[in-house]
Amino acid sequence: MIAVLVAPACGRYRLPDGFPEPDEMATILADIHVVESTITYLPGHTGSRSKEIPGNYKFVLEKHGLTPAEFDTIRKWYVEHPELYQDVYSKVIERLSQLDADVRMQNEREKELRAEAERRALEEKLQNLWQDSTTISLTPEDSVVNGHPFRIEVDTLALTGELKMSADYQFMRKDQSRSPRMMLSAFYNDSVADTVYQWIDHSFQKQTEELFLALKQDTAPKYIDGYLLLRDSLNAASVEISAIRIQVLVDTLSTQKPEAGGKDSVILLAPERFGKPLKTRFDMAHSRLFTAHYLLQKDGTLGPWPVVEMSDDGRVLSVELHPEGLKERPGMQLHGGLLMAGLVDVGFMDPSLVYSQRVLNRHFALGTLYLGHISTDPLLYPPPFFVKPLEYVVDAWPFLPRDKDNYQTPLLERIRTYCRSVPGGNWLEIIAQVAEWTAHQRADLKDKGFVEPGNQCGLMVIKNLDLNTMIMSEDLQVKWLSVPSLK
Repeated sequence: MIAVLVAPACGRYRLPDGFPEPDEMATILADIHVVESTITYLPGHTGSRSKEIPGNYKFVLEKHGLTPAEFDTIRKWYVEHPELYQDVYSKVIERLSQLDADVRMQNEREKELRAEAERRALEEKLQNLWQDSTTISLTPEDSVVNGHPFRIEVDTLALTGELKMSADYQFMRKDQSRSPRMMLSAFYNDSVADTVYQWIDHSFQKQTEELFLALKQDTAPKYIDGYLLLRDSLNAASVEISAIRIQVLVDTLSTQKPEAGGKDSVILLAPERFGKPLKTRFDMAHSRLFTAHYLLQKDGTLGPWPVVEMSDDGRVLSVELHPEGLKERPGMQLHGGLLMAGLVDVGFMDPSLVYSQRVLNRHFALGTLYLGHISTDPLLYPPPFFVKPLEYVVDAWPFLPRDKDNYQTPLLERIRTYCRSVPGGNWLEIIAQVAEWTAHQRADLKDKGFVEPGNQCGLMVIKNLDLNTMIMSEDLQVKWLSVPSLK
């Protein structure tokens, strides 16, 4: 609309030689307005606006090849032609509006960058709260110091999720420690403390010990403290403690519970139900508890508020469902999203394809635990990827076969692509059906693909899901919680 108005206006007026065209005049005026606004809001500015071009604008005019006297003459001529001058100011307003939008966008970007820098700094700090030396050597002469206590103020960090304390211990031959253990406590404003212990394996070989402490959901701790080496006596100690670390495992678990799926408050999926062996005393001492919003079950349905107990070798010890809501328990890791077993991708592949370690890592990062292929060279396909030959294409599942065009694409991504192209495609049902199908292909796959007691299937959590529609977003994330020992 501006162009339509200006063109005829310019046609009625003959600009004197050397005078800027309306577009250039609008640019000059816009630059002057910017300088004027900047000067007006400078600290200590009290002067009134002059009708003449002040000296502060001199550099603006010089940029356009004008002197203040020349600009006064030009502006006076434009003022004497109000219709044209109005058109020029329409362009000025347009330029200033665009500049304002650019400034706002830049400010928002800088604000985002500052927030991102603060977030990264916090994340880096949460990776290790330990503030002292990460290596401590104890000799018999140090035995009068029992426990090696520590205390870390965390009231400004608003910690949530779970604390993971870890260290490497190597006892020397002179060590006489009895019942060595590590301890970690979180203290809250209500003077209540949660405390966990971890027995330390008394070994002359270096051993990594870990303990986990779930933090309260409704309040953050003021400080954490504990001991690196509690003992039942002050006998001579000789031990090397290294790689000391206290990490915050941040979770996004919502306080809202899923819709009740049954009358029972707890549904125990007992090992006897599946004909699997009961957990041993060793399992009970070396197990971890995980929970999230849902668990993908064998029939493709979702189990609400599951509690899954996993052994160190990635085997499921027990599974509970809590339709009426979840109650916290010591040592339980809370994660937001959907729990499921590691995926089994045994689709036919072209034997000429070479799977580099980078490609294998990509499959693993997106949830594939077992990747079938033709080659039997263990050097090319080290654990956690088993050799699972399959000599025919599965026509029922067009996304399963891997060829030169998609062999680098993990199964979860291939299923997501398939569901986008097929109306009504349910990726959860497909994963369950594919897992059931693969379990019938080989005997050694029967305990894979489903989170059931006795299965050595691993456990992962799918994050960034719409928990109402269960639609996979573009920024979907997979986090491994337990990976089987592959032998």
